[in-house]
Amino acid sequence: MNINSIIKFAFYFLLDSDRKPIFAMLKDIRALKSQYNYNRISHYFTCLMYKKNSGKVNDYLSREELVTIPEKFHLHNGYHSVLSNKIAFRMYLQKKGLPIVKFLGEIKHNTIISDSGELIPLTDKLSVQSVVNKWLEKHGSIFIKQASGLGGKGIFKFERGQSINISLLTRHEAYIIEVGIIQHNLLNNINPNSVNTLRVSTFFNHGKVVMLSSFLKMGTGNSFVDNGAMGGMFVNYDIQKNELGEVAYQLPKCGGRSFFQHPNTGFVFKGCSLPYPAAIINLVTEAALAFPDKEIIGWDIAYTNDGPVIVEGNNNPDLTMTQICAKGIKNNPDFKLAYDLQ
Repeated sequence: MNINSIIKFAFYFLLDSDRKPIFAMLKDIRALKSQYNYNRISHYFTCLMYKKNSGKVNDYLSREELVTIPEKFHLHNGYHSVLSNKIAFRMYLQKKGLPIVKFLGEIKHNTIISDSGELIPLTDKLSVQSVVNKWLEKHGSIFIKQASGLGGKGIFKFERGQSINISLLTRHEAYIIEVGIIQHNLLNNINPNSVNTLRVSTFFNHGKVVMLSSFLKMGTGNSFVDNGAMGGMFVNYDIQKNELGEVAYQLPKCGGRSFFQHPNTGFVFKGCSLPYPAAIINLVTEAALAFPDKEIIGWDIAYTNDGPVIVEGNNNPDLTMTQICAKGIKNNPDFKLAYDLQ
């Protein structure tokens, strides 16, 4: 974390009514130092183990494991050529007949290539604005995303009546252009400012797909992205019981706050049901089977009034948010199997 993030975290930590008493935190830290024999206590705070309902500290991956597990299980063959490129990913899933966000075009070599094959150089600002206006008139909003962007970075949203600022796009980068998702009414009730997606991690094990975990990601304030690294919050979701957890969290770099209801709308999380649990299980199972060369994938699923759609697949899904929601990854027997944990 940078100095501003540390100051923000310290401020909210001091005001946090959801943190354990000091003596309980000291007991936790002593247990961690004894178990892992290290002196860096920042990991205790990074994984929000100081929260009242965080479970047992020995169920959490150590800082070293959080570094080595992605290298061993997620990236042992490098970044996946399809999962790590949004353009290749959507083309592959479209061929498989899986529901995915509607594609409008891509940007390559400083040229827009529309889904109809029309080529429009970015230097031709009038033509660019004309085609964007046509898309916005028809769909209301569009998203332009870096093809290899991570963590909510490199994403731009444009709405009807808004001019496109070409200077926002990084030269020589590849982008994908998609229709803005009109999300399900219930998800709008939670937060209408962002597309709130469900992260479902799957484990492909000897021809079978196991649901490892799921949590709902939500934007905050006026942000249109739900990514935790960009200030979003996340709450555990039991997809088998179709129930949200009680508390949503922000990552420490964004304040580490706890929320029992969404600050924008007052929506209470505890026990809330979400649409299409069975359909989502079937969808991510089918999607995971389409990648038999990849054991663990984190799927981002959007809710529309017509059903769930795949936004993207992650070949290196974040373990910190997963660990926080699971109250320690070692607390989950499926994770222990997937990551060969003791």
